[in-house]
Amino acid sequence: MAEGEEEVNIQEEANKGEENPQEEANIQEETNKGEENIQEEANIEEEANKEEESLKYLDFVQAATVYARASFSKLYLFAKDKSGPFKPGVNTVESRFKSVVRPVYNKFQPVPNKVLKFADRRVDAYVTVLDRIVPPIVKRASIQAYSVAPGAARAVASYLPLHTKRLFKVLYGDG
Repeated sequence: MAEGEEEVNIQEEANKGEENPQEEANIQEETNKGEENIQEEANIEEEANKEEESLKYLDFVQAATVYARASFSKLYLFAKDKSGPFKPGVNTVESRFKSVVRPVYNKFQPVPNKVLKFADRRVDAYVTVLDRIVPPIVKRASIQAYSVAPGAARAVASYLPLHTKRLFKVLYGDG
């Protein structure tokens, strides 16, 4: 090759190097757009699954379970913190318990949700059948009772503390 040809080849390679960052940027941009589209599709599928997975009648059971689990966890952590000289023993027992129970828990974790979903579908089937059978007047009475229930619950809740204090004084004195 002659010197002129080498310079031309070097310039062509330099020009290719200049074009490549732009092309790479375009490719990266297209890749990012594709990833965003995939993420949007995944979010849509996830929302559809959540709607499908949500319970229609027994969602309160799931909420109560979460609340009970959180309460028990707080109680356990409090007791563990206040265990004093027994703390090393508690930690040992806890680690061994976790090593045995964790694999079993991971294996059977989805089972309660599946049972709850099955029960919810059965309740839905019965409600559908009852909806066709029950007279309209009973349905209206049910709706009225349901609408009055929160007010009644508040009334009972405000009534109890007053009488609980009186009962405490009667049982334990004025202390």
